[in-house]
Amino acid sequence: MDYMRSNIVQFGQRRKPTAQQRQSWIASLNHGQRQRLRFLESRLLWEGAVNRRDICDEFGVTPNHLTREMRAYKDHFPENIWYDETSRSYRPTQDFQPGLASGDPGEYLALLRAHAQHPADALRTELGGDVPCDALRPPEGAIDKAVLRGILQAIHRKEGCVIRYQSFSRAKSECRTVWPHALAWTGDRWHVRAFDENRRMHIDLALTRISSLDATDAPRPSGATSDSDWEEMETIEVIPNPGLSAGQQRVIAKEYSMSRRGNGWVWEVTLRRCLIPYFLFRFRLDEDRSDKIRDGFPLQRIVLLDPNVRTRHAFGKD
Repeated sequence: MDYMRSNIVQFGQRRKPTAQQRQSWIASLNHGQRQRLRFLESRLLWEGAVNRRDICDEFGVTPNHLTREMRAYKDHFPENIWYDETSRSYRPTQDFQPGLASGDPGEYLALLRAHAQHPADALRTELGGDVPCDALRPPEGAIDKAVLRGILQAIHRKEGCVIRYQSFSRAKSECRTVWPHALAWTGDRWHVRAFDENRRMHIDLALTRISSLDATDAPRPSGATSDSDWEEMETIEVIPNPGLSAGQQRVIAKEYSMSRRGNGWVWEVTLRRCLIPYFLFRFRLDEDRSDKIRDGFPLQRIVLLDPNVRTRHAFGKD
């Protein structure tokens, strides 16, 4: 009752602004004001309370300055917050809907992971403060600055370049003439998609394995104009392992945002054809591990609906 009474007393007589009025007000805010109000909404949304001192300390503004912004925020979102005099903090109402913060758990957790890996004040603003958190840090693959610059220039100019590349099918590095046209992140490293003169086909080259690069004015081969494996998309269907219990399958469906299909669940992933091998490798779908059991349940939590996808796209054995 106290919760609802505080809300009614403070905001019951106010006229609710229209969506257009709210958007016009948000558009009029400067960058600093947006940051402070996003911080306010993030703290309300995820932690359930925020006091003036939190915001003043975070942004170095005076209480009087903040009071004006809070008054304007309450004028445009009167149904969002109420003031708890006992704790001297603002709290979200039952009808709270963020107007500046996204309110998306996935975005929040992605920002939290990014902040844990690379702490930054800008991320703290989006998060609404610090939460005890840590994250496994991926290896920071060292990419040569000159190599990256040369690759990007070649892509923009539609030109070729001569690179020195260390593959794992040969003991020593070798020079290759390639025509790059795109970059791809495969979950653990950056690759450049390029037409290789020697192999007469488009291939993936890890940027970290390119040690040097020189531009070339060699004419672009006719085969370099179209990369069907990059241009064409294919949908992969993944399901919970049928050997899991119904409850376990529901949890897996939730973890992978699967959709209901008949009596089961399916995760549909549409990918460029050249990225499918990396997808299979990353999610351990490149081999059939369905027969591996631990504590009576399969170790492989997800499986391909069509096992032929593995035959067509998985990397070959080293």
